[in-house]
This record gives sequence, C-alpha cells and structure tokens, in this order.
Amino acid sequence: MRKKKYLVREKFYRQAKFWRTVVALALLLAFFLAFRSEFKLFVDMYTAAKYKDSSGPDSMLIALFFVRLIYNLIFLVPFFFLWALAISQFVLPVQSNQERRLVFQRLLRYFMNLHGPAVSIDKGVAIADETEMQNTRPGVAFVDLCSAIAIERQWEHVETGNDLVSRIRRSLPYRLFMGFFTSTARRIINILRRLLNLPEIPTPLVRIAGPGIVFTMMNEKIRGIADLRRQFRNTDARITTRDGLEIQVPVSVIFSLGDKPEILYVTSDWDVSNDDWQGEFQPADIRVIKLDKARKTIIGPIDDLAEDDKNEIHQYVTSAQPTGRDHAEEFTGHHFPPYHFDMDRVFAALYSKALEAPDNTAIPWMELPIHVAVEHLRNLLADEDYDRLHQFNDPTSYPLYQRVLPGFRRYMRNQGVLAYQFVQWKGKKPFKPGDTWIRRDIAFYEPQDLKNSKVLRNRGIRVLTANFSDLTPRHPGIREQMVDQWRIDWDGEAKETATLAEMEALNTIAAARRNAYQEMISNLEMAYTGVGVPKDVLTLRLLKTIEQAIEDPKARALLPKESLSILLELRNFFQPGVVPPQQGQPGIGGNP
Repeated sequence: MRKKKYLVREKFYRQAKFWRTVVALALLLAFFLAFRSEFKLFVDMYTAAKYKDSSGPDSMLIALFFVRLIYNLIFLVPFFFLWALAISQFVLPVQSNQERRLVFQRLLRYFMNLHGPAVSIDKGVAIADETEMQNTRPGVAFVDLCSAIAIERQWEHVETGNDLVSRIRRSLPYRLFMGFFTSTARRIINILRRLLNLPEIPTPLVRIAGPGIVFTMMNEKIRGIADLRRQFRNTDARITTRDGLEIQVPVSVIFSLGDKPEILYVTSDWDVSNDDWQGEFQPADIRVIKLDKARKTIIGPIDDLAEDDKNEIHQYVTSAQPTGRDHAEEFTGHHFPPYHFDMDRVFAALYSKALEAPDNTAIPWMELPIHVAVEHLRNLLADEDYDRLHQFNDPTSYPLYQRVLPGFRRYMRNQGVLAYQFVQWKGKKPFKPGDTWIRRDIAFYEPQDLKNSKVLRNRGIRVLTANFSDLTPRHPGIREQMVDQWRIDWDGEAKETATLAEMEALNTIAAARRNAYQEMISNLEMAYTGVGVPKDVLTLRLLKTIEQAIEDPKARALLPKESLSILLELRNFFQPGVVPPQQGQPGIGGNP
C-alpha cells in the first residue's frame, strides 16, 4: 500500500512563500499601472529638481499629485480590508461571526507572514512538521470526527523561524518593548474593567477542542491529540502460577474514549414492600439486572459490581426518589455523531499520566488498559494451580473459562467509566428471573455516573471487553511432560474401565449359564415326571431334551465344552449310530 508523504519538501512553485511573493508583486504591478501618470509626474519632478530645470512641473501639479495619491491610499486600505473580509468567509467553512473574524485575522497574518500553524488532525495523528507544531502564533487546526486535541497556553511566544521578522522578534530590545507594552496594556484593561464593573473572564491554561475547525490563539500550542475511536491492544503476558509454573498468556483489551459509559440497570435484592425499606437496605443487597433484550425478559439479578461502587449506589438510593425515566428511551429516533466527545474524559486521558515501576516512566493512556489487564490477570493466576485450571478428567468442567475469565472481564469493565440507573417494580416486589420487562410497571431513578476512583475510570477510558487465551508453559518440555502424565492417567482410567466392563461381562455370562443349567434341569425333571410312564416314552423325552440343549445356539454359546461333551455322550448312549459333530463345529470347541 502506498503511503501518503505529508512531510516531503514540496516544489518551490507549490510553497506558500512563493505564491505570497507572487501576489505581492502582482498587487504592486497593479498599483503602478493604475497610477502610472502620477508616477510619471513624480519622475519628472525628480528629474527637474536634480538638473535644476525650471521647466519642470509647477507646484500646483505637485500638490495635486500628493492629494490624489493620499486620496487613493485612503480608499485603497479600506478596500483591501473589505476584500479580505469578504473572501475570508469562503476560505474555511465557518458559520458564526466570531469564526469569520478569526479567519479574517488569520488571513491578514498570512499576508504579513505572521500566521501560526495550519494543522490537520486525521485519525488522531497531526499532519504537520515539528516546526509548525511548535509555532505559537495564532493558527488553525482541522480536527476530524474521530479526534480531539488539547491546546495549552504558553507563557510567551517563541519565534523559531529564520526570516527577518522572526529574528527581530527574537531580539532582546523587541522582547523588552513587547513585555513593557503587554504589561501596560494589561494594567489599563484591568483599570477599565474595574471602572465599568465588568466581570473578569479567566483564560484557561488548557482547553480541549473536539471535531471541527479549531482556532489557536497567541501563545497557544497543541499539546496532545486523542483518538476517539475504539482501540485494541494485546500482549503476551508472562505469569507464574501458585505451583511455580511459568506460563505465557495472550491478553487483549478493547477500550475507547469516544463511547458513552455503559448504563447498568441495578436494583435491590431486599423486600421493598415496606415503605421504610431504605432504612434496612444495605450495599450488599445491590444487584445488576441482566436482560434478554430480544425477548424482553429478566434473566436474573446478579452480583456484578465492586464493593465501593455498591456503597456509592447505596448512598444515592437512600436519599433519592424515582423521578426519572428509562435511559434507553432517550436514544430512540435521534442521530448522534459517530463518536462521543467528552472534554473532561479527553483532558483526563491526556494529562493524567500513570507511572510504571521501577523506572517511573509515564504510560500513555492508550497503553494503560493492557497494563491493568496483565497485572490483574497475574494476581488471579498467582492464587491458582495450573492443574486445577485444566480438569481434563471432567469434560464439563473448565475453571479457566468458567470461573477465571468471567471475573477477569467483570473487573476490567468495572475499572473503566460506568453508569447505573436504579429501578424497582411499582408493585413493591423484587425482580425475579423470568419476569417480563415492562417499562410502565417500573419506577426509574435518574441515571448516575459512578465517581469512585479507578485507574481507568479516572482517565475517562471505557473498557468494552477484555479477554485472554489458553495458558502455555514457557518451557517446551513441560507441556509434553504434562501431556504424558495426563495420558498415563487416561490409560489407567481406561484400563480400570475395561476391567470393570470385563468383570461385568463375565458376571453376565455366568448368570446366563446358570439360567441355561436351570432350564436344562427343568426339562430333565419334566422328562422324568409321571408314574407308570413307559420306558420308551421316557427315553424319547430324554433324547428330546438333550437335542434341544445341543441344537439351541444360546445353550451352546453359554454351556462349557465339558457339559456339551457329556450331553453328546448321553445322546449316543440312548441313540447309538449317530455321528457326533466334528471339532470346531458349533457346539464343540468354541462358540458360534
């Protein structure tokens, strides 16, 4: 991808100095052509005076020349200012009269080469060179919709140019004169203000400006730039668990300065049917309502806030009344800019620097959330054993993602800017899972921002989400050893399971054999029952019972080989001449 070369030195005919000179020469040429007769009279007068020629122009013509020249100059200067004022409103897309006046001043300064910086802020980056950024003369900054700037007032203007005007302004006499003039003018203004009883308007040392055209004043300089877009930071954290195992964890955070604070619905887990329920209401009773927005039902009140935030909410609820309305209704049908601009949050982000131990280096606000996330995750895993976070013996239990990750995300969210709206049923009943979220039946308090001091909240940062991936031991051999140990455990469990299954199968076979023996004995008893039964009939009954036992596949599969051999011998005894089955056939020497 081809990059834009903003800071490349341009051709001389594209530089502002070149065209400023061309315009000045063009104006001088036009002035000369417009007053060429007067200039010719001046040349004739100079020539006559030099050569003492009495035939030169008389005094009346000379006086007429100066009168005409002064007359045109009197009208030329106002015409020039009116022309500059007319075109100034088209130089920049301004709307108010104050903005037109500022553009007019910048245009005049540009003609005199006394203008300040003209900086374009694009996606949190200033498109200008360092010299222009250090210029403290009145200038202009073009800030896009996803950026904000901090403008800081300096004690005095410092000239950095090499032109004649800059060198004069850097000289000691000029600085002494301007110091005396400035102090005198300030005293005169203070005297007039007191005489006229006018209020003093303090000039802030730092002011925050958002998207649009921003005019910088004298002795002001752009000190910082903030990107209002959502930011993503990630890193590979090195953490040691409680059992001394050093691991590597990919950690990521998504945060922003340009997103409004998330407003949580909070309620009390206390019975509010009593009119004096606030007297028994405690901070520990505060819960966050989790909603199913698609079905408009309550999933459940959950304990999802830090203790200090609960105390703050408790102090507000005990002294307030439900006089507000649902904050979600305020955003219906409105069009907002793509990014929310809050001057206080931008100021806190750019000027509230956190220090990193041990060298006390300042951490920029864009890098602070990932530092907080890594530090908190390090504290969480320092109290955990690595094996407890990976319970492979129980596929339904994964503490790393079921217990540690939700707490990590909740902590990071509560560290950033956050708001709440206390709600309760008008029927004085607590919220229960499965209840339908009906606005007309709910009493709403006014939405409030949480003010408790937090590392990210103090810097105006909202944490959208935080995440971490699987834990990886840093030593390459540790993971293989742990996998081998897990494999041994799995093999032991598999062998134990196979043994139990084999024992169960043997018990099942033994029970089936007992049933087969009992059935065969029952058949034999039935063959021998009856008094006075002829011997032939009894023999036929015994043969039939033996044939059933031999020919039945289930009986052959369950009865031992010795039992089947006895039955065959009995059949041969009662029925000689029958050829017995060969070895390997069903019923002898194995199962079918």
